[in-house]
Amino acid sequence: MSTQTISFSKLSKELGTLLEEVSESGKPIFVTKRGKVSGVLLSVEAYEALVNAFDFSWLFQLQPKHRREFLS
Repeated sequence: MSTQTISFSKLSKELGTLLEEVSESGKPIFVTKRGKVSGVLLSVEAYEALVNAFDFSWLFQLQPKHRREFLS
């Protein structure tokens, strides 16, 4: 699977087009900020598949500080 990486500034300028792209292709787009990947743009279907595949409910019960520590 080839991946696409874009800058945060491009994401903010082209959000509508990029949302259509991930919705049609089903492929994620990685977003960078200051040269580091800081997020991923997913289609609703891909997001729902991830949520349904794993039980993340315990993660959202953690305090935000502990959640960030776990995810880093």
